[in-house]
Amino acid sequence: MILTNKIKFVGGVLLAFLIFAPVFVFADVVGDLKKEILEKQTEIETLEKQAKEYQKTVEQKEEAAEKLDQAIDYLDGQINSVALKIRITEKQIEKTSLSIQELELKITRQIEDIEENKRNMAGILRIIYETADENAIELVLKYENFSDFLNQVNYAENLQKELQAKLDALTLLKLQLNLEKKNLETEKESLKQYGNNLAAQKNVLTNQQDEKERILAVTNGQQKKYEKLLADTEEKTRAIQKEIFELEDKLRFTVDSSRIPAPRPGILAWPTEGILTQYYGCIENKFAKSIYTSCNDGKGGFHNGLDLAAAIGTKIVSARDGEVAAVGEAPYAYGNWVAIEHDNGLVTLYTHLSVRKVNKGDKVVQGQTVGYMGSTGNSTGSHLHFTVYAPGTFQTKPSTIAGILPIGYSLNPLDYL
Repeated sequence: MILTNKIKFVGGVLLAFLIFAPVFVFADVVGDLKKEILEKQTEIETLEKQAKEYQKTVEQKEEAAEKLDQAIDYLDGQINSVALKIRITEKQIEKTSLSIQELELKITRQIEDIEENKRNMAGILRIIYETADENAIELVLKYENFSDFLNQVNYAENLQKELQAKLDALTLLKLQLNLEKKNLETEKESLKQYGNNLAAQKNVLTNQQDEKERILAVTNGQQKKYEKLLADTEEKTRAIQKEIFELEDKLRFTVDSSRIPAPRPGILAWPTEGILTQYYGCIENKFAKSIYTSCNDGKGGFHNGLDLAAAIGTKIVSARDGEVAAVGEAPYAYGNWVAIEHDNGLVTLYTHLSVRKVNKGDKVVQGQTVGYMGSTGNSTGSHLHFTVYAPGTFQTKPSTIAGILPIGYSLNPLDYL
């Protein structure tokens, strides 16, 4: 019978369709890639564990070194720590590259499956359509009894249901394809970020190596020369801190208090991860008394911001959307610094950076990387000094000792974080 043969042919085509599609011909390749990705992840986790242990050792040496060999040992620790981070980033780049290869293979295969499914379903639909053109009476007469006819009709209906199921599966396949494409774009963006991080980390490494060479060149490996270097640095630091305090103290009498935003948590986001090691205000400890300008009847030294300590090379991000108001270098003070003015008038200052990633006039958004943590300027270890200035008070002043100084009427950052 013609109808019976056509229906059997449709059933055969659909059966082949159900059995053989979709099958990834690249299954072995994808499997190998997944294995490599897992291996890279294991390597990354091992290196990250080593980095944490190494950072603990570096932190133990972070106190101001009074001996030359201690200073060199500390710098060597920082150099090795950054070198380890570079290895981690390189492994992350390798892993991400493998993930991109896997996604591209999947996308290619999914596109092929979609096109193949379309062709198969078109053939099935064409046969069903041709069968549907026959007259109902002619179809009944083709069978020896009415029962056979009904059986064939039910079989055809089942085929149509199966066809609908495959159409639904095809729709799902297209959705999965779109998801894989989005994942691919995410991985490519991650690869770009890892590349940026790698370049920055290499800059940090170079800076630390240069600092080590500078100390060795100035001291010629002699302890007495190093002690003189420390004494000169401390004297200049005290002079700069006094200059900053006096300049900012004058601004306290000119600030328009009505323009200062009311304190509220969340106005600013935390600019980095790390441990809060020093608060804002009059700090009563030996270091503050020896370096900062005297406060509270000589019991402490005034600190115009927060100190957040973490490993050298840690990301520093903008605390809020804004525009870079100024950047600069201030030896014996803030080191490498960035100041950002925000829409509410507040200006945030990020100092002691090992690497700066923005320039004056750049527009930034909250969470955007503006630099990497370091220990430039007056610093005994890797940390971020974070200051918040009142609206309309920020300015820069040239210093005879410390280059360009950022100053302003400082506020307690904790009032806004």
